[in-house]
Amino acid sequence: MKYLVIAITLVLSTFGFSYNEDFGKSKATVKQNKAGCAPSNAYLNMNYNDVSARLETGGILFLDRQNGRPTYEVPKGSGNTVIYAASLWMGGVDGNGQLKIAAQKYRDAGNDFWPGPLSSLNGQPGNYDPSKPVGDNATRDFGDATIGPTDCVAYDKFFTIKKSEVVQFITWWNCNNVTPKPEGCSGVESPSNEVLQRIYAWPAHGDVSSGQDRYLAPFYDNQTKDGHVVKNGQYNPLTDGDYPWYDDILGKDDIVCGSDRRISLFGDITHWWIFNDKGNIHTETGGDPIGMEIRAQAFCFLTNDQVNSMTFYNYELIK
Repeated sequence: MKYLVIAITLVLSTFGFSYNEDFGKSKATVKQNKAGCAPSNAYLNMNYNDVSARLETGGILFLDRQNGRPTYEVPKGSGNTVIYAASLWMGGVDGNGQLKIAAQKYRDAGNDFWPGPLSSLNGQPGNYDPSKPVGDNATRDFGDATIGPTDCVAYDKFFTIKKSEVVQFITWWNCNNVTPKPEGCSGVESPSNEVLQRIYAWPAHGDVSSGQDRYLAPFYDNQTKDGHVVKNGQYNPLTDGDYPWYDDILGKDDIVCGSDRRISLFGDITHWWIFNDKGNIHTETGGDPIGMEIRAQAFCFLTNDQVNSMTFYNYELIK
């Protein structure tokens, strides 16, 4: 089954950590089915504020594996690195008492994570609807939680967006599509082609025909008709003015903290990606897969205080 489970937010500043534990496992005990995904290749260097840090789509952060050196540098350009590497470790026992585990170390011995969304729809739809508040009893569509090599390759990338770009897009779109025209439209310019392409290519939906969840990356359903909002559940930025969803812009504040489990975007710049633990054999831990899909955000703020020396991470875990 595939449920909306939890969202974890991590904050990393100039106080860091490293780890050097061994799992003490035997690689000969691997039992899970092989899905055939290749290890991830994509990475980027996050350096929007006073921190420089490398991210990988395959579940590990901050490590330049090719050169065996840490990259979490504060202040950036100083050569001072405070974190060697980081990743998610998760495990538990299923209903039959079988141990499930997914945990990545340095990717020098193997992989437990691969890019891409898991299949979810198997004729058993959930009740999750991002257009309205979502409580603790929300469930996603669920199925057999599988993925193939093609989808792993297709999602071996980061989707990056800036809050300022979204604000610019909304302002421009409203000035050209809303009647009567809003105030302050004089001199409003169109976003650049590069910004428009990032917004148009936002991965709001999975491929439902191949069993993926309809709703992936957070988006705001902004369709209007005759001055009334008409939610249609479809991401159409050009025709409807939909956009990557920051909930703290232009007076919008739809998500009630503490009771609404929907996830929006965070930060002044956001890197969104999606990965899973079912893409292939767990050659890192040798454990059976959990069937976990992880929707990740790495984000930061450009400020004139200590937050400018911090980075933040949010993981939405879906089982």
